[in-house]
Amino acid sequence: MRKLILHMTITVDGFIAKADGTLWEAFPWPEEMQEFTNEVFSRVDTAVYGRLTYEAIVPWWADVAKGNYPPHVRITEREIEFANILQRIRKVVLSGTIKDEGTEVVLRGDVVPAVAELKEAQGRDIVLHGGSGLVVELAEADLIDEYMLF
Repeated sequence: MRKLILHMTITVDGFIAKADGTLWEAFPWPEEMQEFTNEVFSRVDTAVYGRLTYEAIVPWWADVAKGNYPPHVRITEREIEFANILQRIRKVVLSGTIKDEGTEVVLRGDVVPAVAELKEAQGRDIVLHGGSGLVVELAEADLIDEYMLF
């Protein structure tokens, strides 16, 4: 069975969103975090996202892979490597509202059996990027095998 690895940026006091409620923005990663993240993502073939997390993260890294990002944002070679790794990974969006994104797989309805089925399928490990509700639901169902909190 494949492992489900939670990869989440979180503050020491438990916040995953900024004060205005948005989930993510580009920020300088320490070199060790970049190297470690690239190694983790090189071991997986699927990434699972909640809708908001998907919409915040995936387009940004797709643009970085194409060389499209604001000139004031410093992008390192390791971040470009990460962006390219992410482009090769199958993306599964757990949402009841997002429209099909073409090559992306969109699962609707009860996420617990859907993720359990993903874990049973052939392949490499799976990384999870989810909002707090999704993470709690999958943790309560004992589907998360590894927690990587940054």
